[in-house]
Amino acid sequence: MRRAAWWIDDRHRDEGARAIARALLAARRPWPVVGVVLLTPPVSVLAALVYRVVARHRHRLPGATVTCASPPSR
Repeated sequence: MRRAAWWIDDRHRDEGARAIARALLAARRPWPVVGVVLLTPPVSVLAALVYRVVARHRHRLPGATVTCASPPSR
């Protein structure tokens, strides 16, 4: 559960790219439009792949800190 962003509400329990899309749906314009696009196939498939790559390498992104590094595997 610590490896992905989560969105949990009364109707949805999503992780990863879908969680980001749900957060965008809850934001102010124009972000909900981006959320809808991210939830729509085939963009949703690509979004999931991009999410995994970014999550795996988030500690290398500009502005990253030590806390961005993934915890060691058990």
